[in-house]
Amino acid sequence: NAKKDAIEPGTEPKLFIGNLPGDITESALDALLRPYGGLEKVAIIPKTSPTGNKSAFAFLSTIDFCHAIIKSLHGQYTYPGCADTMVVRFADSPARREEKFQRQLAEAPAEPKLFVGNLPQTITEDALVDLFSRHGNLARVVLIQKAAPTGNRSGFVIYHDHDSCKQAMKELHGVYTFPGGQGTIVVRYADNANRHHGYHSHQESQYQQ
Repeated sequence: NAKKDAIEPGTEPKLFIGNLPGDITESALDALLRPYGGLEKVAIIPKTSPTGNKSAFAFLSTIDFCHAIIKSLHGQYTYPGCADTMVVRFADSPARREEKFQRQLAEAPAEPKLFVGNLPQTITEDALVDLFSRHGNLARVVLIQKAAPTGNRSGFVIYHDHDSCKQAMKELHGVYTFPGGQGTIVVRYADNANRHHGYHSHQESQYQQ
């Protein structure tokens, strides 16, 4: 159900916005969304749809601000120059998370390595070890030093086998919330690109069960 999918929260306060005119600018979209509060930034997606419309992402400070924008604009507001009402939904909605999750399980990469997102700013490697060692044969964890636009942290969890990865994803993804977190954590297989750039490694101690 598209309407239900739009209003159910994702794991982070990030919105997908569709049915925008082809000449939309970030400043114009910012001006539309900022009065609802909590807006941190907007990003226009460069690719244009077959209809000539554009789409964008909006990053907000909390889930509540996302709900306010969805309630007011999704299926209600038509941007000047567009024929259809705007689509405003969580960028990481439950149905899309489930679809990605099932694809992740079916397409395991060579390395038993997980990306973990939507972590609180105060997260520590010890806290990650404590949680993920309960769900499989843990090798090590690595925290990414750079925070997301929302202030949330992320990291990598490396297991000794894929069965541990799959168990952790099934039991923690979209289910567990760290104290101080803004929502449930994201747990998925790490993208290949993350192996080469984007994080700074702490000392990677070995953790054997």
